[in-house]
Amino acid sequence: MPTKKTKKSRNPPKTHDPTQIPALAPPQINRFSWKFLLASGLGLIWILLYLRQPIWPVSMVPLDADSNGPRWLLFLAPDQMLDGWLNGPVNLSSLTIRLAVFLPACIVWAVSWDAGRRLLRAFPPLNFFPQRPIRDQANDKQQTPGRLSLRTFAIEKGALAIAIGLSLHSLIVLFVGIAGGIGHASSSLLIALLTLSIGWLADFFTRGRQEAVSAAASIDSINAVEPTVSSEIECTEPNTSVSPTLLTLGWMATATLACLVIARSFMPPAEYDVREYHLQGPKEWSQDGQIHFLPHNIYTSMPMGAELHTIATIDWWRWTGKEDAWWWGALSGKIVIAGYALLAAILAGAAVRRRCGPLVGIWMTALTLAMPALCEEAGLGLVEPAVACYFAGGILLIVSAGSPRRDSSANVHQASLASALWIGFFAGSALACKYPALLFVVLPLGIAAAWGNLSGRNASMPRDTGTTDNVTDSEAKTFSWKPNWRQLAWFSLAVAVTAGPWFAKNLAFTGNPVYPLAGNIFGGRTLTDAKIEQWDEGHKGGPITLSAVATAAEALSWKWKLQSMLLVPLALLGMVCCWSNTEVRQTFLVTVCLVVFWFLFTHRIARFLVPILPLVVYLAGFGCQQLVARVGQGRAVALLLFGIVLNGLMIGSPLLGDSRILVTMNHLRADVDARQGARRIPEYLHYVNERMKPTDKLLVVGDAAVFDYEPAIDYATTFDQSQLTAITSHQPAEQWQAEFQRHGWTHLLIHWGEIERLRSTYGFDEAITKQLVEQLIAQQVIAPDPKVFSNGLVEIYKVNPPQKPSE
Repeated sequence: MPTKKTKKSRNPPKTHDPTQIPALAPPQINRFSWKFLLASGLGLIWILLYLRQPIWPVSMVPLDADSNGPRWLLFLAPDQMLDGWLNGPVNLSSLTIRLAVFLPACIVWAVSWDAGRRLLRAFPPLNFFPQRPIRDQANDKQQTPGRLSLRTFAIEKGALAIAIGLSLHSLIVLFVGIAGGIGHASSSLLIALLTLSIGWLADFFTRGRQEAVSAAASIDSINAVEPTVSSEIECTEPNTSVSPTLLTLGWMATATLACLVIARSFMPPAEYDVREYHLQGPKEWSQDGQIHFLPHNIYTSMPMGAELHTIATIDWWRWTGKEDAWWWGALSGKIVIAGYALLAAILAGAAVRRRCGPLVGIWMTALTLAMPALCEEAGLGLVEPAVACYFAGGILLIVSAGSPRRDSSANVHQASLASALWIGFFAGSALACKYPALLFVVLPLGIAAAWGNLSGRNASMPRDTGTTDNVTDSEAKTFSWKPNWRQLAWFSLAVAVTAGPWFAKNLAFTGNPVYPLAGNIFGGRTLTDAKIEQWDEGHKGGPITLSAVATAAEALSWKWKLQSMLLVPLALLGMVCCWSNTEVRQTFLVTVCLVVFWFLFTHRIARFLVPILPLVVYLAGFGCQQLVARVGQGRAVALLLFGIVLNGLMIGSPLLGDSRILVTMNHLRADVDARQGARRIPEYLHYVNERMKPTDKLLVVGDAAVFDYEPAIDYATTFDQSQLTAITSHQPAEQWQAEFQRHGWTHLLIHWGEIERLRSTYGFDEAITKQLVEQLIAQQVIAPDPKVFSNGLVEIYKVNPPQKPSE
């Protein structure tokens, strides 16, 4: 009997897109293997313990208080969260002011995006851009994930471009600021034009090469063949079409969380470090019109790559002519800093998407944004999310560069060096935000640049074992410990370009490139032996004992009030079920090493681990992929949505700080509620801002979180020489009054509460005592009977005017 001829497919042959993993045959796996059951059981125990944990730590709120109880109770009282949002006057003018505050941040992001995308186009990293669009065919349901993945790629590319542009924008602000070109409305235009011009120049001088590369890529795309897939599968997604509904739901969850994070960033600064130097440093430099050494604020000599955007936003606000443009502009800069959390989540999710598919990628992005610790730091204006963003960008480029690629490509070598350059750019950008990034970001990314497979050659496709190893079995046998010196050189060059200016600034200003670190080696301006000893003592790590290890583990467990419900269980699931995957093993080992570094070299504050969040997300992505493959898309998404909603309720609640996100901005800034209870602005600061004249000048002793002080002030952090003891310890008593007059001080504020707190932690000048104040009164430098606030913890003295000479 004759056989029927098979019809030839009219569809063109598929080509490999490096941004996607090819569809695989449904794996024949044991859905409930002992590994999966073990990891799932441990994860379930974690979830149950997490849900039973009190919303507020018992040390902060008693367990039997009305506002406390198990975390699962948040599902029963979402209206209380909304009550917090509306706890104050709400009107349409609040929306207008918020839009005005948001506009300078959007300008900075837009400028950064344009410069970043042009630089990306000029020096494309390997395998990041798709070689050709995936064809959209209305009748082919298998193309739905492809269409959504291209839409997703546009967002990923935009996030990467903004991150690159922000690093460049920060460097431009640094150079212009050192040259004295800040502090004017026109400075904002200058900074924007200089940032854009670098992107335009890179685009112009590489246009010919870009066209040649595009033509070569098109030829490769036509000649490419679909990579073959081994039949040994273990950890990849089944070849089932991704539900557009579940993808859309993931986008909705991500967008909702992003709006919540940005809404929290509109809250006026309340965190101590933010008001001490993250915003105070840019405020002072902007008012002075130049970036220079601040001998009274040691923290402003550390890298401030994330905070410098605040100088640009303050200058944008100067176009309004408002006297308090520094305050509103700083708030806009705080929003720019918060945006790093969104970028970190998108880039971390993009890395997951390249290994685990679009469904897992978008839901891991949402789960990252639902991490309470990340959202708290973003809302407060802390810079750990910026470090996490650049770490995520580096991981994304490593994953992209290690994707499979045909050996016949003519541009692999050049593109692999570009990948090493960009990975170094992200590592240096992280270091430009915070010194600890040297250990937490530069070191792991540098190892990847030196020994990693950035050429995409011989990278194995996802095998039917579920692994996505970047090294084939044959290649693993001949693995060499010799680093790729050329890749390492390009990586180091990029780190030097992005982070080097900060070390050069410190070397020029203080004589110590890592000021105030390594004072025993390099010394440094204003660093006496006593101050070096005080700094080292205040920043040393804790004891290394078993009890200390247990305490640190407990601080990171389900008991941590800012912990995610699902990230750790999913990471555990991915590690156990995909341990044969080289990437999983490497990611796990790097994560463990960085946690050890955190334990050995830091204060062991849990939020200091936020920069390594992209590694945990990457591991959790494999676990989420396992969950989808074994229990189905719908059930997996239901579990993810459960955890995201719970953590979202935590993010929107007062657990992460002031949650009045819909209250008018002027009401929040004035913080009138502080007169009835402890809020952001204490009573004594209200007195200073309302009662002191514009011509008055205040000497502040003890309090260094001085961002909200409106009159002219002098202050010093606990690690700097106090202006008060600089006079009383080096001048005879008869000269004290003359020195006070020379500085122009009209009032003296002493915060005894802060002095005692600092003496018990970081140390404080022992010469500042009640007896010293009595001596100042005896010398008629200050008047007796001060204004007393906070039950005697704060005293404000009036400085006596100079005595007229007798006739």
